[in-house]
Amino acid sequence: MRQFEIICDSACDIPRVDCEKQGVTIVPFYVSFDGEKYEREEIDFAVRDMYDKMVQNAGVYPKTSLPSVQDYVDYMEPLVNEGKTVLCITFTSHMSSAFQSAVAAAELVRDEHEGATVVVLDSEQATVAEGLFLKQAIRLRDRGLEVHEAAQKLVELKKTSRIFTPWRTWSI
Repeated sequence: MRQFEIICDSACDIPRVDCEKQGVTIVPFYVSFDGEKYEREEIDFAVRDMYDKMVQNAGVYPKTSLPSVQDYVDYMEPLVNEGKTVLCITFTSHMSSAFQSAVAAAELVRDEHEGATVVVLDSEQATVAEGLFLKQAIRLRDRGLEVHEAAQKLVELKKTSRIFTPWRTWSI
């Protein structure tokens, strides 16, 4: 039996179906091509469709928006209602406020459900690197670690990770 459940945002770039097979709940980011209509990644559209649209419309790039506090609450609460412990992993706070949304959601859920354990970790990673971070969390969970023990190991892991961008390098 799992010691905790994992929630991660869709910025991890691991397909929802693969995450579901691993017992990971994905909270979608929002994407818009017109700046007005925002759709949920991998729920309202396939990521492949987004890339096709970019190829077909040279110079048009999508805008993204983070999951809201309520989005995180909506994914955390059913797990907590089942008496489960939750580890929530987010996209790097260096590039998004997803971490802050998840922290606020966790506080709301803990306030509403006395004794609930919801741990939120800023992966400090982007895209594929966040996906690798998530995969390590899955390994730790599947080895039977308790959520706080797994979270501590993941915090240590961040010390050896790097994000490289054309304009800046963050040591993590």
